[in-house]
Amino acid sequence: MRHWSTTHKLSFAFAIFAGIALSAGAAAIPTVGVYDETATQTNNVDFNGAFSSGTGGATAANTTTASTGNGAAYSTTGPFNSAIATAFAADAGGIWNFDTQTTGNLPAANVLSYGVGQTKTITLTQTNPSTPMFVSSGGPTHDAASISLSNYLDNVNGFSYAFSFSNLTGGSPGETGVIQLGFTVLSASDPNNNVPINFGTVTAIANFSNGATVTETATINALKGAADTFFGFIAPAGTTITSFSVASSGAGTGSPDFDDIAFITNAVPEPGTSVLFCVAAAAIGLRRLRRRS
Repeated sequence: MRHWSTTHKLSFAFAIFAGIALSAGAAAIPTVGVYDETATQTNNVDFNGAFSSGTGGATAANTTTASTGNGAAYSTTGPFNSAIATAFAADAGGIWNFDTQTTGNLPAANVLSYGVGQTKTITLTQTNPSTPMFVSSGGPTHDAASISLSNYLDNVNGFSYAFSFSNLTGGSPGETGVIQLGFTVLSASDPNNNVPINFGTVTAIANFSNGATVTETATINALKGAADTFFGFIAPAGTTITSFSVASSGAGTGSPDFDDIAFITNAVPEPGTSVLFCVAAAAIGLRRLRRRS
C-alpha cells in the first residue's frame, strides 16, 4: 500500500506520534519460536541474500541462511530456522511475526518479550522518522504477502528502514544483547496494475558493537510472494548486533515490506565458549586430583 498522497502521509505521521504517546506502559509484544511457519501460510522464503562486504574484520562467516521454497518444495536445511527454535526454547530469542497486532500503525519503539517463558524483553526501535511502523494483513489492495500467518510490516511511505536494539530486561547473567539476527523482505506487486515492483538491489546492513559491519544484497524484481528474501547475520565473537538497516536502489521504493524479524541473544553461548568452559573444568578437576594424590 505504497501509493499514498501527501495528505495521507501527514495524517499517518500524526497517528504515529499519537501511537507513541498512547503506547507508554503497554504490554510487551510476545514473540514465537517457529520461523517462516508452513502449517497455515504456504508462501515462504524463496531466496537468501548474498554476502557483499564486511568492515572491521567481519566476513561472510558473519552471515547465515534460512530454509527456502513453497509448499511441497519447502527445504528444511536452513541453519537459522533450527537455531532460532533452539534459542526460543532456551529463553534466548524469538520471532516477531506481526500476527498478535491488529492492522494499523505501531509506535516506533516496540517492546518484545521472548523465549518460552516470555519473561525477558528487548526493545526494537524503527529509527528512520520517515518510515512509520504499519501492520498489514494483505489483501487485494496491498502489494506483498506474509510468510507467516497473515500479517506483515507494510512500508507505506516507501523510504528505507533502520532499526536498533536496546533495553534488554530480565536477562540471565551475561546476557547483554543480540548475537544472531534474521528477517525476510517481501517482493511486491503494484496494486494498481499487478506488475512487479522493481526494488533493484536491496541492501541490508548489520552493525556490531565493536563498530564492524556486514552487508548482504539481493536483486528483487518479482511479483508478490515470488522473491521473498531472507537476510541473516551473526555477530563476531564477543560482540552484539546493535542495529540494522534495509534500503533499495529502485527509484521511490525505499525498502520492501518485512516479515518475521527474529533474534537470538547471547544467553546462548557463542561458538567456542562451551569448549573453553569444558577445558577449564577439566583443568580444575585434574588439579584437584593431583592435590588428593
